[in-house]
Formats: sequence, C-alpha cells, structure tokens
Amino acid sequence: MNAILTLFIVAVLQAPQFEVVSIKPLSGTPGPSLIEMPPTGRVNLVNVSLRTLLRSAYRLQDYQIVGGPDWVNRDRFDIQAKPSADYQPQPPTRCFGPDCPLTPVQFMLQGMLADRFQLKVHFEKRELPVYDLTIARGGFKLKPVAEPLPREPGAAFPPPPPPPPPGTGPPTSAAALPTPPPGIMMGFPFGFAGSGIEFSGLRNMLSDVLNRPVIDKTGIKGFYDFKIVYSREGLPSNGPPPPVGGPGPGTEASDPRPSVFTAVQEQFGLKLDSSKAPVEVLVIDSVNKPTEN
Repeated sequence: MNAILTLFIVAVLQAPQFEVVSIKPLSGTPGPSLIEMPPTGRVNLVNVSLRTLLRSAYRLQDYQIVGGPDWVNRDRFDIQAKPSADYQPQPPTRCFGPDCPLTPVQFMLQGMLADRFQLKVHFEKRELPVYDLTIARGGFKLKPVAEPLPREPGAAFPPPPPPPPPGTGPPTSAAALPTPPPGIMMGFPFGFAGSGIEFSGLRNMLSDVLNRPVIDKTGIKGFYDFKIVYSREGLPSNGPPPPVGGPGPGTEASDPRPSVFTAVQEQFGLKLDSSKAPVEVLVIDSVNKPTEN
C-alpha cells in the first residue's frame, strides 16, 4: 500500500499543470451541471460542487469521500481551465470503471484542487456495507457478444438514439429502452442499457445505482448487451430525475417495475447480497474555499 501511495504522489507531482484556471462561485438556485474533461486538457465544469470535483479528479463514488465542511456538498462553482500551448494529449484508451488508471487531466485537476482550494487528503481502508454479486440459481442469462471495434483517435462518439416522443411515459419493460450504439452505456431514470459492454461495466453501473460497492464474485468475463428496468423505491437519489410531470420514484402503488434486486435476478440471472468489506476511501483532512482568480 505504501508503494502504491508513493507512486500516486509521484504521478501527481510529475503531472502537467493547468496554465490558466478560472473559478467562479455561484449563488442562487442550482441549475443543471456539466462536466467536460477531454484529453486536450481544456476543462469545462459548470455548476459543480467540490464533492463532484473530487469524484471527477480521483474517479470515486460518493461513499468513498469522507469528511469536509458542509459547503463541500452545498456550494457550486463554474470552472474553466486549460493547459499550456505545448501540452501533448495522450491518445484515449478503452477503459471504464474505478480500476482504470487516472488520466493526465485528472492529475491536473487534483493539482488545481490542492493549489486553489488548499485541499489536503489521504486514503485509508474502512469497513463499509457492500453488495456481493453472484450467479443466481438457474444460471447467468446474458449471452456474450463481440468486443466493439475501438474508435479511431479523435473520432467523435456515435450519436445516441433519438429521444422518445413527447408525452411518452417512463418505460415499464426493458424492451422499451432504446438500444445504445456499440460500446456505449446509457442511464435512464428507471433503468439502464448497454451494448457491447465489458462485464465489469455492468458491475460498475450497479454500484452507481445502489451507491454502494459491488463486489464481483461471479468470475464472468467478456462483453454483453443488456437492458434493465426497475423501480427507484428505496434507492438513493443519485440517478437521473424522473420526467417532469411523471410519477415520483416509488410513489405509485401500481408501479409494475420490480426492485433493482429482483430485476437483476430475473433479467440477468445474477444476485445481489448485502455484506461488509474493507473499501478504500478518500478522507478530507482540510480544505478552504477557492482563492480569487
């Protein structure tokens, strides 16, 4: 662990730095957020909290961030930053989830947090509630598909499927969800869908939905297509909001959608069981509101 921490510190110290950073504190009612962190290093973060910045810079989930004053979650900022003109972006690599290496842009964002927010943090292991993901009785139901072809460097992402017609209600079955382009996963208020996604991506999405670590004990590898629809009753409010004018999550007694636990078992042949395990968390030792531009 000490060796890994040493390598992490060295990487941060050797990472390029932003040449120009603009931080604007926001006031009033929060609007929609936007996070753009392309390999070019020209970062655009709109209406984000420090907690969101930490999640983006260190590739963490909410449950992995511990401590800090109340304003870490409450205050919002607009942040634009760019590196020097001679910055050389790294070519994108196909990697999704918490096990992927951090990018140079993420290390630059960490440096900005240390400089402008005087952020000091450390990592440690803590015993936290988790879910064990296992194969349910009856077996795994998804069939493997071919790995999607890698995108050419600089190529644009394929366009998403068109939105449903106005007035369309939330889907009540997985078949009603749109099919994403190959290699893309899409989240919806009451479910998610993926095409040609590595099995670890499915585990990561379940962790996002449940806001709790999901420990994969299936041994399953490969790429899969999947769609799932579930009720949001009892789930943390960390997903896309329900449509305006639509039913609130879990408020309809006639809601035909199953719980995420039932849906995972019925549609995927997988099972989620509560457990506890040591999880790496980032502890905020000290932080200040950002310095003026």
